[in-house]
Amino acid sequence: MARKFVENKWVESDLSTNNWEMSKGEVASGKAAMYFLGNWVIPQVIGAGAASEDIGFFPFPYDNSGKYNAPLGGDYFVGVSKDSKNKDLAIAWVNFFVKESGYDTDSGFLPVDKTKTPEVPQLAEFNAANPTYIESVAVDPRYNEIAKKAEIALGTGSVDQDLIVAKDLKKAFDDLNAKWAKARKELGY
Repeated sequence: MARKFVENKWVESDLSTNNWEMSKGEVASGKAAMYFLGNWVIPQVIGAGAASEDIGFFPFPYDNSGKYNAPLGGDYFVGVSKDSKNKDLAIAWVNFFVKESGYDTDSGFLPVDKTKTPEVPQLAEFNAANPTYIESVAVDPRYNEIAKKAEIALGTGSVDQDLIVAKDLKKAFDDLNAKWAKARKELGY
């Protein structure tokens, strides 16, 4: 679907030189229509000058089924070391941070505490589409090892971007598959 956006020139002319700070202002001012990003961008665009009521947020369809899936991705993680000398205090801080600090609202996130309702109005709009939230699962460690050996930067967006703008999509996939197969063989998998 992203390739269709590029092919129809519904996106910037040069995706590789986008300036993040400038692009927030472009969306905030209405010069650009939308981002294909996560909910964390909502307060940043509002902070760049957009009125909250002018910013929407919706699950992007990936097919014509009428069903929406939304991948869940964590921000930074916090925890308490089992060897902490101040475990009770550390646990109290984590509970405060997660349940009372307002970090989720300030950052445009869904609350970690499932008993809380998101305070960001755009998330209510998003949830009205009844998306199925999909949580990541740990991958086989060989996956990351093969990707590293193949020098395929998975999870960074660069592979996606290369595929989106590839002149010959089949060749681009063939090249990735060849790099993967070579790395896998060299690692003995």
